[in-house]
Amino acid sequence: MLVAREAVGRVYRDEDQTDVATRASMALVHELARRGIVEWEGVGTAEGEPAPVTAETVNALLEHWPAYDALDALYVTPALRRDEEKNGSSNSPDGTSGEGPDTAMPAA
Repeated sequence: MLVAREAVGRVYRDEDQTDVATRASMALVHELARRGIVEWEGVGTAEGEPAPVTAETVNALLEHWPAYDALDALYVTPALRRDEEKNGSSNSPDGTSGEGPDTAMPAA
């Protein structure tokens, strides 16, 4: 995820700020796909041969909108949600915390 975020950062630091949010999103999907796809079935060359998994073939696959959209929806978005959930709550510190003030009225 860190490397993918660096790819997004490069887009935001680029001099060309045209459609920067879209290009950043695409950079994230491409980087996660290049690093996450280690094997596949049913992806072939124009000659009908199985295509090896390389950065170039992953990029070529992602040029096809249905493949890009499916990868984004089924792989990238869930990964981002898991990462977001992980960051939402951190580990509790060791030990006990100090006692805080009562916030509820005593029961009758």
